[in-house]
Amino acid sequence: MWCIDWMSHLERDRGAAQHKRHRRQSGAIVRKLEWFAAKTVFRRHVGGDDPSRAVFEERVVLIQAFDFDDAISKAEAEALRYAERTGPTYLGFVDAFHIGQRPGDGVEVFVVERESDLSDDAYIDLFHAQTVDLCGTADMGTT
Repeated sequence: MWCIDWMSHLERDRGAAQHKRHRRQSGAIVRKLEWFAAKTVFRRHVGGDDPSRAVFEERVVLIQAFDFDDAISKAEAEALRYAERTGPTYLGFVDAFHIGQRPGDGVEVFVVERESDLSDDAYIDLFHAQTVDLCGTADMGTT
């Protein structure tokens, strides 16, 4: 009886994305793995004797999960493994993005939108100038 009531509830709430991934098969609820991108943030000390000097790393990884909660749990586990393996401190931040399709060429895997009254140059300087300084420019063979 619980499954029937729950399935009726799903039929009423078709707009709820997390419920649309469930379907009934052979008397059991089967959940489908979906693709997510998850951004995690790390801090790495770089200042010698100065403990306040650090590099913050924002890392985006692909995750297969059943829903956002599952994606966040998997991303946190992956972030802890990455921190243990490479040395930075995981800051406990995860931002998950549901991709909605199989990853491939040209598929958007992560997006951040910020409302701002900054000019184009001020926005780039505020949010992205340090990234260019730390990463440098890459020669992609397009000369």
